[in-house]
Amino acid sequence: MEEIIGQIIKTDTTVARVSLSDYKGKDYINIREWYTKDKTTWYPSNKGIAFTTDLVGQLVTLCEKAEDEINQKKGATSGSC
Repeated sequence: MEEIIGQIIKTDTTVARVSLSDYKGKDYINIREWYTKDKTTWYPSNKGIAFTTDLVGQLVTLCEKAEDEINQKKGATSGSC
């Protein structure tokens, strides 16, 4: 069974969906791109990744580091022009 946590709208026809699921007795977090052709039915693409839930903390830490890097770069460039 899949539990959708949320999604990020990338375009009118593409979203990145985060969900939780279980497979063969293990729990996973999935981040997958979904697409639509008719805006009513959504299909999973082959663009995605799944982690066992014990790795979620590491994923969050890396996302936070990426956010810090982005903010530092924005701060470094905001004074120019």
